[in-house]
Amino acid sequence: MPKVEYTDAKGLFQSTGNGFNIDTTSGETIVKQGSVEVARTRLATNLPGAAGTSTTITSLSTGLAYKKRVIAVGSGNNDNVYTLTAADSGAVIAITPTNNLVINLPLVGTNDIGMHFEFVMIAKANKSIEIRTSGTDDNDNFLMFQLISNSTQSNNCVNFDGAGDVLSLDNLGLGSQVHMTCVAGGAAEKWVTRVFSSDTVAATVAT
Repeated sequence: MPKVEYTDAKGLFQSTGNGFNIDTTSGETIVKQGSVEVARTRLATNLPGAAGTSTTITSLSTGLAYKKRVIAVGSGNNDNVYTLTAADSGAVIAITPTNNLVINLPLVGTNDIGMHFEFVMIAKANKSIEIRTSGTDDNDNFLMFQLISNSTQSNNCVNFDGAGDVLSLDNLGLGSQVHMTCVAGGAAEKWVTRVFSSDTVAATVAT
């Protein structure tokens, strides 16, 4: 397959090699799925609006700008189980827990390492909520650090739990967040996990 290139001088053309290359300084490159914009390059000259006296705003680099995909998850009137796929990596999972909820993570192969998810409680979790690795065979591990808002201490409490493939988020408060990235796949997956609890309730890891 030939390489496809675009330049301001020549437009779209084919060349020797493979891949797709865009070389333009005349405007931003926009990627759309159908009519919906999913990504664009940002030029250094494209700056946010500024108002006031002696404002200072500078773009230090160009970059790729995009919106995160958001998946709203609830449990309706019954207990529900959802299974994420590799194609969902990078998404924000907004959870409204009206009943017990289980979310299964994708199976992570060698080429899938680096998969990542963010979970946000958009309502208080008064139910059982579990995030599980695909196997739940006691071989995978969540390597969890968490920050817990604890009104009984002068500083917030930090703890670590790294033995188990089931992450329980029972009764976590509104706005609590879970960020996880897979750093090892195969028979012994490892998910680096950070939990930010908005109240005194802690997440736990178990088998």
